[in-house]
Amino acid sequence: VAAVASVIAVGAAIAAGLYAKRTFDLERDREDRARRSIRQGQASRFAAWAGGCDRGGRSLYGVVIANGSDSLVYDVRVTLRGPKGFLQHTELTFVPPGRFFWVPNDVDYRFPQEVTDDFRPDAVMSTSKYSVDVSFTDAKNERWTRAAGTPLEWAGTSDDGSA
Repeated sequence: VAAVASVIAVGAAIAAGLYAKRTFDLERDREDRARRSIRQGQASRFAAWAGGCDRGGRSLYGVVIANGSDSLVYDVRVTLRGPKGFLQHTELTFVPPGRFFWVPNDVDYRFPQEVTDDFRPDAVMSTSKYSVDVSFTDAKNERWTRAAGTPLEWAGTSDDGSA
C-alpha cells in the first residue's frame, strides 16, 4: 500500500511540476508580448505605402508617409519600387505627426506634401506593381524597419551601432 501511495505521490508531483512549468511559460510569453508592445509603441503607429492621385491633370504616384504618433520620427529612409525596375529612395531627417505624400523625381513634390482633405492620395493596392520599404528611428532612439509585405522589425538602437 505504501508503495502505491508513493507512486501516486510521485505522479502528482510530476503533474504539478509540468503544470507549473506550463503556467510559467504562458506568463513569460505574456510578459514578452507586453514588452514588445511597449517597445513598439510609437513605431507601430508609423507606416508608409504606395499612393497615387490625379492632381492638376497629372497622375502622380509616390509614397504616403504616415506618423500616427504624438512625436517626431527621425532618420527616415523610404524606398519605392515600381514597374520595370523603377527604384527611388529618399531620406528625411524627421517626420512630424501627420500624413505626407512624396513623389519621386517631381519638381512640385520633391519634398513631402501634407495630406489634407483637399489633397488625399489613394493607396495603391497592387503590391505586384508598387511596394515600399521604410526604416526609421523612434523617439526612444530605437531603429525599426518595415519591408513591403512584412511586419515591423526592431533593428537595434541608433547609438549602439547595431542599426
